[in-house]
Amino acid sequence: MLERMSVDAGVYEYDGTFPSMQNAVQYSDRPEKQAQIDAYTAAGVGALMAIGGELLLAAKPVKQLIGKAKGAIQNILRSGDEATTVVDNVVKPNYSQISEPRNAGPGKDFTKAQKAKILEVNKEANGGLMKSDKSGKVLDLPTQSQKGVPANMNQAEVDHIVPKAKGGSNANANAQVLSKEENLLKGSN
Repeated sequence: MLERMSVDAGVYEYDGTFPSMQNAVQYSDRPEKQAQIDAYTAAGVGALMAIGGELLLAAKPVKQLIGKAKGAIQNILRSGDEATTVVDNVVKPNYSQISEPRNAGPGKDFTKAQKAKILEVNKEANGGLMKSDKSGKVLDLPTQSQKGVPANMNQAEVDHIVPKAKGGSNANANAQVLSKEENLLKGSN
């Protein structure tokens, strides 16, 4: 087996066979066999390097295909007008393309009409499903809160990206759709 391994100035080549661990261990107490033990060790390292190299070569085309697929999906979603983008596999609709209300300004709430249009654009961008702009989680339709009924923590809410308390406006570019839970966790940050 040793003749089939190539050991040349610290560079080891793997020939496709695996040395026996028993063969390496049985000579460990005999100094004259240290070269053979070193060769077996080198062959093991070489085998791992060869296997790792083959895995990397196999993974490269898959990675390229994934990259091309992501690009194609982004192009489809954008549909020529930069209406949406995809970041970390989450669709990010561009709400700034919605016409602004007349009263847009710092520290103001989104209007009922704004919220409805933002949620509509979100659903269109996500294939008919309402999803969080932060996590991509599918959300429930928003409902009016009722006294004595626990809030649905998965309902969609239109949130200010820059909070009103920090001067954020009700301009559509400052809007994002989150679950009630995500919005509460965000607070005024």
